[in-house]
Amino acid sequence: MTDHVPGENEHPVMVMGVVAAKVPWIVWIGVGTAIVLDVAVQMAWKQCVAGVPDSAGFAATLTHAATKPLSVALAILMATQIFNWSWLLSRADLSFVQPLTALSYPITAGLAWAAFDEQIGALRAGGLVLVLAGVWLIGGTAASTTRGAHA
Repeated sequence: MTDHVPGENEHPVMVMGVVAAKVPWIVWIGVGTAIVLDVAVQMAWKQCVAGVPDSAGFAATLTHAATKPLSVALAILMATQIFNWSWLLSRADLSFVQPLTALSYPITAGLAWAAFDEQIGALRAGGLVLVLAGVWLIGGTAASTTRGAHA
C-alpha cells in the first residue's frame, strides 16, 4: 500500500469538528448523495410495507409493497443508488466511502422515530453513537490509498 498523493481538486473538509484528510469535493458530494438516497430508500420501503400483517409470507409482503404507488419511486431511488454507488466507487476506496455512508443509520433512526413512532432505547442509541464515532474516525482518512486507481 502506498501513501496517498493529494491532487489539485482536493480540499480539507471539517468532519464533525475535525479537519479531515484532503478528499476531492466530488467524493464528498457522492457520499452525501449516497446517504440521502439510502435514507430515502429506507423510509419509502417502510411506507411500502406498512400495514402488512406479521403473519404475511414473503409473496404476500412483496405483493402488498408492489401495489403501493410509492413502490415506483422506491424502484427509481434504488436504481439511482446503483448509478451513484458505481460512480463513487470509481473515485474512492470502498473502505472509505462505505463506512461514511453509515451516517444514514442514525438519520434513518431519527426519522423512523419521528415518522413511524419507533422507539430508540438506550442500547440502540448507544449503537448509533458508536456508528457516529466510526464515521468520524474514517472521515479523517484519505479517500484513496492506491496510486492512480481512481484517476
